[in-house]
Amino acid sequence: MRLGAHVPNQKPVGGGRKSADKGPVRAAAPSVMGRHATYTVVGGLAVALYVNSLRGEFVHDDVPAIVRNNDVTGQTPLHRLLVDDFWGTPMSDPFSHKSYRPLTTLTFRAICTVKD
Repeated sequence: MRLGAHVPNQKPVGGGRKSADKGPVRAAAPSVMGRHATYTVVGGLAVALYVNSLRGEFVHDDVPAIVRNNDVTGQTPLHRLLVDDFWGTPMSDPFSHKSYRPLTTLTFRAICTVKD
């Protein structure tokens, strides 16, 4: 049942008053323009807060996960993303971290490909 649907023999919740044949009076939904403005402000704020990181250097675990990861740099066939862990080590290797994130690795690889 959709929100606000009329149910026979049920009193309005919260003592809402009824107008002629229109059901309980409700607050108007935000306009499409209002929603777009909200999304624009939130998106703009996110970009403004993180834009300075685009020229930053890799830190912490970025070097082994991205810079030295052959799956990310494109030095291995694409199918290796399905059998290697996040760090580029085969999942069958006893020293593998076993952190399997093929979509993340594929995203990094796509960015590396476009960047070069």
